[in-house]
Amino acid sequence: DKFKIAQKAVKDYAGKLKRESLCIVQIGSSLRQEDFTSESDLDLLVIYREPVESSIRHESFRHFDIQIVQQGKNQFIKSLKEGIPIYLVALKFGKVLHDNGIFQKQKNIGYQPTKKSIEMWLHTASFNLSDAFMNYSISGYEYFKSLRNAAREFSRAIILKEFGEIVEGNKAIIE
Repeated sequence: DKFKIAQKAVKDYAGKLKRESLCIVQIGSSLRQEDFTSESDLDLLVIYREPVESSIRHESFRHFDIQIVQQGKNQFIKSLKEGIPIYLVALKFGKVLHDNGIFQKQKNIGYQPTKKSIEMWLHTASFNLSDAFMNYSISGYEYFKSLRNAAREFSRAIILKEFGEIVEGNKAIIE
């Protein structure tokens, strides 16, 4: 099935990045069969020794879109201290594909969400609502996808504020 093919593609693609990176972590819906769809991209967090200029890179590999969230080691640690959600989610739920020890060391520190974590999720949700508005007359699929993403991010912000819990995946949000 496509989920298993995606897992193999992630592993193989990560193998290509191993030599130049400190760690590679699979994140997002491609980790969970219940959230994975035929339109899912493959998301990776890649940490490098040196700072990187662009934090997001898009590539294609074996008919999959790959989104790479990338940072230098010090940028990554700073983002964790600030409570940037994607990095906290990666620490809690990500699947480590390669680690020279930096990721596990940061995981052991036990970073906590901050007020900025909630603000960032609200900002992302607002961006998705804006995206939905722009897609309304262009593509019904993109419109509803953006609305779903906005609802997910608003839900994450509310769950974090009310329960102090970082959640990932549709099932975790519903429960």
